[in-house]
Amino acid sequence: MRQEDLLLRQAELAKQLAELKEELLETESTEMELLRQERRLITTRARTEQELHKEVEAAKERQEIAAERCDILAAAAKVSKAVEGELVARALAVEDAKTSLSKLGPQREAAMASCVEADRARLCALQDLCDSWHEIIWGPAVVALNSPARISLLCGAHALAAESICDALGLAEDVMDALAAKPRKGILDKMFGLGDSAQSGNSADGNFVEQVKATLPQYQALRQRCDENLRRLHNLYSVQGSDHSMPEGAVSTMLEALACGFGEKPEVSALPENVTSVSG
Repeated sequence: MRQEDLLLRQAELAKQLAELKEELLETESTEMELLRQERRLITTRARTEQELHKEVEAAKERQEIAAERCDILAAAAKVSKAVEGELVARALAVEDAKTSLSKLGPQREAAMASCVEADRARLCALQDLCDSWHEIIWGPAVVALNSPARISLLCGAHALAAESICDALGLAEDVMDALAAKPRKGILDKMFGLGDSAQSGNSADGNFVEQVKATLPQYQALRQRCDENLRRLHNLYSVQGSDHSMPEGAVSTMLEALACGFGEKPEVSALPENVTSVSG
């Protein structure tokens, strides 16, 4: 009886041992699964930390950019206020300029009329000079040019006339260029930046333009005549032969006159500084 009890007890213990082994195996399997899950959690946590770090850095950069934009907007607002103040001041200045321009209208018209009259007087005086010089240089009176001093004096007079003609031609070219560039604006407005002129100013400008158009060919003709006269005087220097010296600077004066838009300058070597008077 006792042996049977022991056998039963042994069978129960064997059964319990088998159950414990099964539970142990299940526990080990569960432990392995937990370890795998832990490793996955660790990997996920590391990846999440990296992503969060990147997000934090990106947020800092966006914050810095936003701060810079705020600074730019503040500076732009400040500049805008300054520009607004300047625009107000500019508007006031423009109104003052318009008022001053309206007051200067009659004076401007009178100035333009004076320019027209002065240009006519200058043209007439230069034409009279060239006519008188033509008689002396090309007519029988050329025999009076028998001394270097007289020829030098006449060269100096031509140089002064050449300078005046160059000034007139330069003004005429500026006016014509301005007229071609902006034909709808007044001549003084284009040359001196006065803005749109009044109707009376436009009328004065029209007279001035017509004067320039009419006198430009005449000034060009005067330039040609002075060119021919100076070359004639150069030839007179060349044909004379004596020991008299020309006054200092006579040759350079003549060269400068020839260079003032009157064609090519002659060679310096071809214009002797020493010429002789006509004998007898």
